[in-house]
Amino acid sequence: GQPGPDQYGYVAGFNGQEVDVYASGLFAAAQLAEAHFKPSKKRRGQLWVVLAEKPGGVQVVHAPLF
Repeated sequence: GQPGPDQYGYVAGFNGQEVDVYASGLFAAAQLAEAHFKPSKKRRGQLWVVLAEKPGGVQVVHAPLF
């Protein structure tokens, strides 16, 4: 979907698949990802969500800490 004015862009993944979601926060993004992938209770811990975009389309870059 398209982002709302105060929504962040997240990338979520599970079982080798990824999906882009827009939500107001991390918890909401995780709920959307869970609804999309429908993991079993046992495998729910394998679902991941990371911030990718701030409101206004500003990309977030994750750099490793060495």
